[in-house]
Amino acid sequence: MSMVNAREYIRSRAKGLGLSEWKDGFDSSNLPDTILDKSFWLDMSDVASGIRRDQIDYEINFPISVRMFRKGYRTPADAIDDSIALIENLIKAVCAPAQANAQKNGIIGVTFDTSRIEPISASNNNSVVSTVTFNFFVILNV
Repeated sequence: MSMVNAREYIRSRAKGLGLSEWKDGFDSSNLPDTILDKSFWLDMSDVASGIRRDQIDYEINFPISVRMFRKGYRTPADAIDDSIALIENLIKAVCAPAQANAQKNGIIGVTFDTSRIEPISASNNNSVVSTVTFNFFVILNV
């Protein structure tokens, strides 16, 4: 039972959608063009809260954001449409009760929080980055 399990859970669902992980731990801005299309990057924010359940367990709540990258080959609008479909598929894959509730690794709940679609940069508005944030509820042994 660990917070790492939540990252692994998201990672496996994103790879199941055909995405490749960019494994730079703290910087998603240096993603090379060779893997820009259909890649993802994980960002774990602050642990929001912890509630002591008993003498050995804590229930903790924290967000994990997934940044997904798509190239707009013909038009940026195509990349946006593709990104919307990708966001929907990721939400379904991560939040599906059969998946989220069947974990035996301390994950007791996953909920969708927010999503955002934007250009990668002001100088590159033909490629799109989508950010999807999920809240994880995990039992942590102490």
